[in-house]
Amino acid sequence: KPDSAVFHGRMYRQYCEYEAATLTAGSYIAMARLPKGAVVMGGRIYCDPLGAAMAVTIGDSDDTDRFMTSVVATQGIGTQNGVDCGRFNAIDGIGYQYTCEKDVLVSPGDATTATGTIKLVIEYGLAG
Repeated sequence: KPDSAVFHGRMYRQYCEYEAATLTAGSYIAMARLPKGAVVMGGRIYCDPLGAAMAVTIGDSDDTDRFMTSVVATQGIGTQNGVDCGRFNAIDGIGYQYTCEKDVLVSPGDATTATGTIKLVIEYGLAG
Protein backbone atom coordinates (compact mmCIF):
# COMPACT_ATOMS: atom_id res chain seq x y z
CA LYS A 1 0.00 0.00 0.00
CA PRO A 2 1.31 3.48 -0.80
CA ASP A 3 2.36 5.65 2.13
CA SER A 4 4.35 8.83 2.67
CA ALA A 5 7.59 6.87 3.17
CA VAL A 6 7.28 5.54 -0.39
CA PHE A 7 6.96 9.07 -1.78
CA HIS A 8 9.39 10.74 0.64
CA GLY A 9 6.54 13.15 1.43
CA ARG A 10 6.38 14.40 -2.19
CA MET A 11 3.11 14.67 -4.04
CA TYR A 12 2.63 16.07 -7.52
CA ARG A 13 -0.29 17.69 -9.31
CA GLN A 14 -0.94 18.12 -12.99
CA TYR A 15 -3.38 20.69 -14.30
CA CYS A 16 -4.76 20.24 -17.80
CA GLU A 17 -7.23 22.23 -19.86
CA TYR A 18 -8.97 21.31 -23.09
CA GLU A 19 -11.41 23.28 -25.22
CA ALA A 20 -13.84 20.76 -26.70
CA ALA A 21 -15.27 21.62 -30.11
CA THR A 22 -17.80 19.11 -31.43
CA LEU A 23 -16.37 15.96 -29.87
CA THR A 24 -18.02 12.84 -31.22
CA ALA A 25 -19.47 9.89 -29.32
CA GLY A 26 -16.84 7.43 -28.18
CA SER A 27 -13.91 9.83 -28.56
CA TYR A 28 -11.15 10.23 -25.95
CA ILE A 29 -9.13 13.28 -24.93
CA ALA A 30 -5.58 12.70 -23.65
CA MET A 31 -5.55 15.19 -20.76
CA ALA A 32 -2.45 14.26 -18.74
CA ARG A 33 0.58 12.00 -19.07
CA LEU A 34 1.62 10.22 -15.89
CA PRO A 35 5.15 8.86 -15.48
CA LYS A 36 6.14 5.28 -14.71
CA GLY A 37 5.73 4.67 -10.98
CA ALA A 38 2.97 7.28 -10.51
CA VAL A 39 0.52 6.30 -7.77
CA VAL A 40 -2.75 8.19 -8.23
CA MET A 41 -4.09 9.64 -5.00
CA GLY A 42 -7.03 11.61 -6.36
CA GLY A 43 -8.22 14.17 -8.81
CA ARG A 44 -11.01 16.44 -9.95
CA ILE A 45 -12.65 17.44 -13.19
CA TYR A 46 -14.46 20.67 -13.94
CA CYS A 47 -16.34 21.41 -17.14
CA ASP A 48 -18.90 23.59 -18.78
CA PRO A 49 -22.30 22.12 -19.60
CA LEU A 50 -21.16 19.95 -22.51
CA GLY A 51 -24.48 18.96 -24.03
CA ALA A 52 -27.33 16.49 -23.60
CA ALA A 53 -26.47 12.88 -22.71
CA MET A 54 -22.88 13.83 -21.90
CA ALA A 55 -21.65 11.22 -19.41
CA VAL A 56 -17.99 11.81 -18.59
CA THR A 57 -15.59 8.98 -17.69
CA ILE A 58 -11.90 9.30 -16.74
CA GLY A 59 -9.37 6.52 -17.08
CA ASP A 60 -6.64 5.28 -19.38
CA SER A 61 -6.28 3.02 -22.41
CA ASP A 62 -6.44 -0.11 -20.21
CA ASP A 63 -9.51 0.94 -18.18
CA THR A 64 -11.45 3.92 -19.50
CA ASP A 65 -13.30 4.51 -16.21
CA ARG A 66 -10.45 3.69 -13.81
CA PHE A 67 -10.81 7.04 -11.96
CA MET A 68 -14.34 8.24 -12.68
CA THR A 69 -17.35 6.24 -13.66
CA SER A 70 -20.08 7.90 -15.69
CA VAL A 71 -21.01 11.37 -14.37
CA VAL A 72 -23.59 13.34 -16.35
CA ALA A 73 -22.28 16.73 -17.46
CA THR A 74 -25.38 18.34 -18.96
CA GLN A 75 -25.24 20.93 -16.14
CA GLY A 76 -21.44 21.06 -16.03
CA ILE A 77 -19.24 19.31 -13.48
CA GLY A 78 -17.74 20.82 -10.36
CA THR A 79 -19.89 21.80 -7.42
CA GLN A 80 -23.61 21.76 -8.13
CA ASN A 81 -26.14 22.83 -5.53
CA GLY A 82 -23.50 22.37 -2.82
CA VAL A 83 -22.68 18.82 -3.96
CA ASP A 84 -19.10 18.05 -5.04
CA CYS A 85 -19.54 15.89 -8.14
CA GLY A 86 -16.17 16.45 -9.80
CA ARG A 87 -13.96 14.24 -7.62
CA PHE A 88 -12.67 10.91 -8.87
CA ASN A 89 -15.29 8.38 -7.78
CA ALA A 90 -13.92 4.94 -8.75
CA ILE A 91 -12.38 3.39 -5.65
CA ASP A 92 -10.06 1.02 -7.54
CA GLY A 93 -8.33 3.98 -9.23
CA ILE A 94 -7.23 5.54 -5.95
CA GLY A 95 -3.82 4.10 -5.11
CA TYR A 96 -3.39 2.65 -8.60
CA GLN A 97 0.29 2.52 -9.61
CA TYR A 98 1.41 2.82 -13.23
CA THR A 99 4.11 0.44 -14.44
CA CYS A 100 4.80 2.55 -17.53
CA GLU A 101 4.14 6.10 -18.77
CA LYS A 102 0.42 6.43 -19.58
CA ASP A 103 -2.06 9.08 -20.72
CA VAL A 104 -5.10 9.90 -18.59
CA LEU A 105 -8.14 9.99 -20.88
CA VAL A 106 -11.45 11.82 -20.59
CA SER A 107 -14.39 10.54 -22.63
CA PRO A 108 -17.67 12.29 -23.44
CA GLY A 109 -19.43 8.91 -23.52
CA ASP A 110 -22.32 8.54 -25.94
CA ALA A 111 -22.93 12.25 -26.50
CA THR A 112 -23.44 13.06 -30.16
CA THR A 113 -21.51 16.32 -29.82
CA ALA A 114 -19.83 18.12 -26.94
CA THR A 115 -18.46 21.65 -26.79
CA GLY A 116 -16.99 23.64 -23.89
CA THR A 117 -14.06 23.83 -21.51
CA ILE A 118 -12.80 20.78 -19.61
CA LYS A 119 -10.26 21.15 -16.79
CA LEU A 120 -8.58 18.27 -14.96
CA VAL A 121 -6.38 18.21 -11.85
CA ILE A 122 -4.73 14.89 -10.98
CA GLU A 123 -2.67 14.22 -7.84
CA TYR A 124 -0.05 11.51 -7.59
CA GLY A 125 3.09 10.40 -5.82
CA LEU A 126 6.09 8.67 -7.37
CA ALA A 127 7.04 5.29 -5.96
CA GLY A 128 10.62 4.19 -5.79
